[in-house]
Amino acid sequence: MLSAPRAVLPLLALLCAACAGRGPTTSSPPPSAQLVKSPLSARGAYRLHRDADQAYVPPGPAPTPARAVTLPLHVQPPLPDPQAKRLFLGSVTEPATSLLTSSEPPRVLALALAGTARGEALGLQADGLPQSAILHEGESARLPVAMPRNACVTYIAQGGIGVVELDLFLTTTLEGGALRVVGEDVREGPIAVIGGKEGCLGVKGPFVGDLHVQVRKGEGQILVRRYRR
Repeated sequence: MLSAPRAVLPLLALLCAACAGRGPTTSSPPPSAQLVKSPLSARGAYRLHRDADQAYVPPGPAPTPARAVTLPLHVQPPLPDPQAKRLFLGSVTEPATSLLTSSEPPRVLALALAGTARGEALGLQADGLPQSAILHEGESARLPVAMPRNACVTYIAQGGIGVVELDLFLTTTLEGGALRVVGEDVREGPIAVIGGKEGCLGVKGPFVGDLHVQVRKGEGQILVRRYRR
């Protein structure tokens, strides 16, 4: 039997020891490499993350808080129609029809006047009977009026069928004969009011003047009545 030389034996011993220390190449990885999440838990975590991305909406600008709108306590009335005043002043010196007391005015016209008074003369009392006249387009009627000191009145003129545009003026004559308009209607249509919803017309001292009702468009019967506080 052949035997290896004595000088080779130490080398063989070292090679065997090295092979025994390396161990088999198919051995399991160290325990720390086995700490991996299961595929199901990994997919679940990914799904949650993806859904969160889809549902996320970046915040927009903060909404502007609503502002309270404060309405004026008193709404200014519309301005008078300058055309009505020009027509009136151009014909005021001409003879005018007189407004006559009407104890039994047409029922429909009287009901219309009463309905207008409920909205325009609220809290006021009718002062005397209504005055009536039948006017054609461009004609006017006149009524002398007098009011005591500190009076507050509202005048309403109600046009009947055929009256399209009605105007109302309250005037007084100054020293020297000049005519002064102290009140006029500012509405459009067959109803004319001086005072009314904007407040009754007040006078500080005794007042003497004339009330003029003018049919600017159309023709027909009109009723005029005064209401006072």
